[in-house]
Amino acid sequence: MKKASFHHFLSLALILLNSLVGFSQNALNNLGLTAANPSEVAFSLRRLSSSYAGSAIQVRRSSDNATQNIGFTVTGDLDQAALLTFVGSGNGFVSIWYDQSGNGRNVTAVAANQPLIVQSGVVLTNTVGRPRVQFNGTSAYLTNGTYVPTSQPVCLSAVWQFTSLSAPGAEICGWGRNSGAGTRYGAWINRTNNTQGNFGVEWQGSALVGQTTNANTWYVSNQVLPNANTSSLTQRLNAVNETFSLIGSNTTFNITTAGSEFAVGTIPAARVLGLNGSIQELVLFASTLNLSLLQTIENNQSCYYSTLPSITFNPIIGIAPGSTSANIIYSNAQFNPITYSIAWDAAAIAAGFTNVSDAILPAGNFSVSIPAGAAAGGVYTGTLTVKNDCGTSSAAQTLTISVLNSILGTTQTAQAAYSIRKVTPTYNGPAIRVRRSSDNTTQDIGFTATGDLDQTALLAFVGSSDGFVNIWYDQSGNVRDAVQNVLIRQPRIVSAGVVDLANARPTLTLLGGQNMVTALTNAQAVGTGITATISSVFRTNNGVNQSLISGNGNEYNIHAPWSDGNTYYDVSNPGQGRIAGQLNWDALSVASFLRNGAIAEVYKNGVNSINSNSRNTSFTFSNSNIYLFSYSNNSTYTQGIVPEMILFSTALSSADRITIETDQDCYYSLGTFANYID
Repeated sequence: MKKASFHHFLSLALILLNSLVGFSQNALNNLGLTAANPSEVAFSLRRLSSSYAGSAIQVRRSSDNATQNIGFTVTGDLDQAALLTFVGSGNGFVSIWYDQSGNGRNVTAVAANQPLIVQSGVVLTNTVGRPRVQFNGTSAYLTNGTYVPTSQPVCLSAVWQFTSLSAPGAEICGWGRNSGAGTRYGAWINRTNNTQGNFGVEWQGSALVGQTTNANTWYVSNQVLPNANTSSLTQRLNAVNETFSLIGSNTTFNITTAGSEFAVGTIPAARVLGLNGSIQELVLFASTLNLSLLQTIENNQSCYYSTLPSITFNPIIGIAPGSTSANIIYSNAQFNPITYSIAWDAAAIAAGFTNVSDAILPAGNFSVSIPAGAAAGGVYTGTLTVKNDCGTSSAAQTLTISVLNSILGTTQTAQAAYSIRKVTPTYNGPAIRVRRSSDNTTQDIGFTATGDLDQTALLAFVGSSDGFVNIWYDQSGNVRDAVQNVLIRQPRIVSAGVVDLANARPTLTLLGGQNMVTALTNAQAVGTGITATISSVFRTNNGVNQSLISGNGNEYNIHAPWSDGNTYYDVSNPGQGRIAGQLNWDALSVASFLRNGAIAEVYKNGVNSINSNSRNTSFTFSNSNIYLFSYSNNSTYTQGIVPEMILFSTALSSADRITIETDQDCYYSLGTFANYID
């Protein structure tokens, strides 16, 4: 009995000692900050301040419910050896998470509500071995009933993840009471489904939330509220500024101490809708930290907890044959990447590509050397990684260099090339993927040795039923296929066992309700200064409204024709970017739609039929995908046949245009022009 009393007294003494340590502001220098940026509370599983002399946590072990303070190693990490020595093979629960700010504002829990840190003798950690405190979403949380921030500004920095979400969401940390809008503030994950939610702030029935977050993914977040109005909130998630969606109504905070508390892992006072997930670090400031300080914190936390750096780039880079370099443009650099590495596959190495190891990462873009052995039609793949200044490497991302194919006897490369024949000898893929109506099975159909669509293979697959085009493969090398997965929207290519033909050549048939969405965007399809060419072979009905292509409505659009008999060609907008004129396409024709800055032209069978030299020369094009055979995705569908469509982001020279038109005229047996009028 005396021994138990002594241990009880010793535990109380240690708690008192930890609560008395400091009580003066500690500079969080291990977080990269100085005394000029004091914190209100600072909870972490590492030492955040060299001035802090207390423990990290108090832990209760499941074997006998004894408790013990766990401190830090000489390097400032949580002392996992001491933790496991104390807990043994059982479970360990956090009974106190000590505040390292110097303010002594610890958060605590009774045994029934304590979050987990050791399970069956194993410390809970992230993937790189950094400890974490695990909450269960219902009964596990830590609170402080005497400290409640009642004024603004505030800035909350946290390292966290969630395992799953229950409706309507989960609270990571909050303060206040549960008695009306504005009486509490909480860092909140608004549930989309069990494994996805949007992170932001809630205040009793309303919320501001940012982009999607995913289960079992670690996040570094910073939320800054400069004044009492919820609309003033700004937020960074994994080092990226977020935009918000408002759920409910904005309000003004009116947080008081009466009936309030500070809570970690649950909604304050209500103690419901808690976090089913883990927290490693949580720091609150009574100030609006500037961007430089937020980035300092983010990079520090990223390095310590190994939150991976990353960049965003186009994974497939198309280059012209003979290019000696490829420019890789990137954005969305997260957690301070400073070097990059590329490991090429065997085919790339055989072509002469050389691996890159920890090269300095320039701002915004970097160059990849292209060896002489990289041939047209070649596809060369590597894995790209970036590292931050503490040596943490990103997840591997695929980078593909595609040497584009020259089109129809020219030296020009296209942004996308769709055809039922092979339009370049260096393309090695199939022409189309076809669905047969008998059982909805699909199969790729390729070319014969002479570059024609393999009609024998097509009919062997489709049989006596109908065949529809599910994918029209891009032959340019950019892998921007046109796809339609909705069965009733798929163009037809076989009718009752007979291939649809245009002058004895296979063609896609459009009956007025079919279209395809391409992986090509307006911004990719139009060059600087507004340059573009669309080269096509098609026939359409008269007297109906129809669109041959459309990207973001009239931003990039061809009506050929409209019900008024006019053909409309829009590049940028219907005002400055449109040309129009009476022109029908009721017989199979070769068409070239061309923009070269101020010059806009439409050629039908080699004849310059509509033109202007006073169109606009600047416009910011969107990243909207281009649709074939409809206006956007839901109206004015093409009625007719289209066997070929090639899109360039350059204005073809007269020589190249004539070369392509002559080839098309010959292949499709048009014989409609013997000379050209420019």
